[in-house]
Amino acid sequence: MLTARLHTLARAGVIAPKGSARAGYRLTRAGLELVPPLLALLAWGDAWKARGEGPPALLRHRGHRVQPRVVCAHCSRPVTAGALTAHAGPGGRRARGTRLMAARLRAEGGAPRAG
Repeated sequence: MLTARLHTLARAGVIAPKGSARAGYRLTRAGLELVPPLLALLAWGDAWKARGEGPPALLRHRGHRVQPRVVCAHCSRPVTAGALTAHAGPGGRRARGTRLMAARLRAEGGAPRAG
């Protein structure tokens, strides 16, 4: 089972072999960019699923305990659901499961592409 999961992560470009199969794997650039969202999920689990026992693992960053949070790269304020709005992006298109984005593209004057 572990081998199958490692192969799945490798095919997805998240990890790559270090050389020989016995040498192990390393995170790719895409894998390294997964660390922040995984930390956010870890923080959520610690807050909502630890059952009063505390987090199962403590992470440290340069000696201090990590308290992950998502902040805006522009203003450094915490990003919250109430402060977000979705707008059509350049990759938006009409396709199965994208009815909301297609409507936003039309409303914002974008040209929905067929997908």
